[in-house]
Amino acid sequence: MGASIISKLKPNYLNKSCVEDNILIIKPLKCLPQNNALLNLKRLKKKFENIFREKSSDYKDIISTLKCKDKSSILIITFDNLNDLKYLPNCDIDSLDIVYVDKSFNKLKEIAKTYKDKLKLSLVECCAQDLPFIDNEFDVIINIGSFNKYQNRAKAIKEMQRVAKDGAKILIADSLDKSSIKLFKSLKDAQIDIKDNRYIVNLRA
Repeated sequence: MGASIISKLKPNYLNKSCVEDNILIIKPLKCLPQNNALLNLKRLKKKFENIFREKSSDYKDIISTLKCKDKSSILIITFDNLNDLKYLPNCDIDSLDIVYVDKSFNKLKEIAKTYKDKLKLSLVECCAQDLPFIDNEFDVIINIGSFNKYQNRAKAIKEMQRVAKDGAKILIADSLDKSSIKLFKSLKDAQIDIKDNRYIVNLRA
């Protein structure tokens, strides 16, 4: 647990947090329920998630589109393949200040076990629709494979934009979902790439 993670928290969350197994836990979790329509398509979604995992070369293409500098602050929201951060161009992965968030404590423990000797990570149990961080904090935000599950996706986008620094890049990718694409098309400067049964979106903060 990096000491710098405390400096990233909103003041009102400082007394609502605790640390367990090197994971910063924000209480109470303010998670909206998952998208029920997506849950009804669970089997189809699992198929698309498998496509994500199998085509690791596609991660290289996705991650390599991001601009990054050494010592950048990176927020990752539920993305399993953290080894693919090595594809960030012109960037020393060992110098990055990486914050990984998820609403599942068990998932965070799994990430900690897998990457504790590979990356400098701060792990936070919180919700994408209610991020506990101060404004204008991160240089890059990455959200792959979970966006469609959010009940209020517009709020999740606003939260990502709020905690991103001016001009920061926000990368969102997930399996094909018409309502998400419609939402992104309504946003200014959203660049949408649709291929291999999924969408990839680059947003500016």
